[in-house]
Amino acid sequence: MNDQVPTKKIPILVVKTILMFLHQNYSININNFLQTIGLNATLLEDKESSIEIKQLAFLIDQAILQTNDVEFLLKLGAASKPQSLGIIGYMMIHSKNVYDALTKLCKYYRLISNRSQPRMEEKDELIYLYINGQSNLSDPLFETYISEVHSGALLSIINQIASETIIPSHTFFRHPKPKHCESYPKVFGGNILFNQPENILVFEKSILNIKTLYEDEELLKFFEREANKYINLDAKEELSERVSRQIILSIEELDFSLQSVAHKLHLHPRNLQKKLKAEQTSFALLLMEIRQKLALQYLKQGMEVAMVSTFLGYSELSSFSRAFKQWYGKSPALWLQSNAKS
Repeated sequence: MNDQVPTKKIPILVVKTILMFLHQNYSININNFLQTIGLNATLLEDKESSIEIKQLAFLIDQAILQTNDVEFLLKLGAASKPQSLGIIGYMMIHSKNVYDALTKLCKYYRLISNRSQPRMEEKDELIYLYINGQSNLSDPLFETYISEVHSGALLSIINQIASETIIPSHTFFRHPKPKHCESYPKVFGGNILFNQPENILVFEKSILNIKTLYEDEELLKFFEREANKYINLDAKEELSERVSRQIILSIEELDFSLQSVAHKLHLHPRNLQKKLKAEQTSFALLLMEIRQKLALQYLKQGMEVAMVSTFLGYSELSSFSRAFKQWYGKSPALWLQSNAKS
């Protein structure tokens, strides 16, 4: 009888996110780091690839060792942006209040993953946000990664869209109490318990009515409509709608290429272009429409122009500036100046 727990795989996108964070925030040489942890760089090019949990745990251990930063995982979580959740993040951004934003998160999370489905429960005057269920994983470092990064990321995203700072009244973690946890209260509040059955953020019920910073009913409806289409795929749905949705879902990967989208839709790029032409559109036009809709939203959120350009898949800032001027009659910098005065 084999009592071993089946090996679980971690998507390569998780690895790429950590590597990017190491390079941008600690100037770690990625090629040297990959050699240290024994991963082939070509593995990162295959978006369908994955690694084992024990490999990710070793990666995290080496990241903490090389950065000499015991708060590495907390900082990784705090660096998350609403856009990292794709369509869900945009729905949260444009929701009316925190309650609506969290409702959208729980309802549509399956767009991201069928596992670790968050759920929200109301008990007395408290709101319990369950981050993920029991994992039954044996690696304590990976368990800490799940707890610190997922909980910290979600809390960071909530605070980026809320008009007031939100701190949990209580926080529960599955992992044991770390040796170095001095920074926990700054992130998760003063009431923290470890070795709990689940990871839970507990809030006062009053936080649900806090307004979001970027409420926009029209954009909310747009992204919710796209999310519903993705969940309820209709055979009669036009290809152009599927392509637009796939572009939005690929935002966090920073890959808007025709080849990438065609691959995800199981079509050859030439065949995809041919089918779009039959619908009297093109990939370039659909991509432009998505970029145009998102450019203003990024700028309204306070994102720097260079970062907006990167998030929208432009290789050069000048290319984004020219496109923006064609859409709105002025450069991003001038738009920001006039918007600040209004």
